[in-house]
Amino acid sequence: MHIEDHHGGANASKIYEVEKKFGIKLPESYVKLVSTKNGGYPVPDGFDIPAINDASSVDRFLEIGTGGELDVENVMPLLKGRIPFNMFPIAQDPGGNLVLIGVEGEGKGEVFFWDHEREQDNDPTGKCNISHISDSLEDFMNNLYFV
Repeated sequence: MHIEDHHGGANASKIYEVEKKFGIKLPESYVKLVSTKNGGYPVPDGFDIPAINDASSVDRFLEIGTGGELDVENVMPLLKGRIPFNMFPIAQDPGGNLVLIGVEGEGKGEVFFWDHEREQDNDPTGKCNISHISDSLEDFMNNLYFV
């Protein structure tokens, strides 16, 4: 697996700034990834979503510190109150759904799928449309396949 069309590595001070701005501590596995490959898309890109017996693909990894449309600082305000406080978006699929990583508590470092089409207004937990994908970012990346 490799990542194409990325922006090089994200600056360590910018990663820290994002953590501080959103009151989170990003898992070391994710920091390691964006420190070398910021944004871009993986080849291969397909992944399974076992909890809902479905599959998807990574269209693009989100970026840190680029100021672009897919920069997490531009994406996070759109997600306020829509994703659980202990999760952070790391990628999007072709349909605008997200891949999230747990940033604290139960599920820290685990990878999840957020399906915007299954979102419900009356879900106080924000978890009705979230499905577990992988126990770690490393497992997620290692299990990507060609679609």
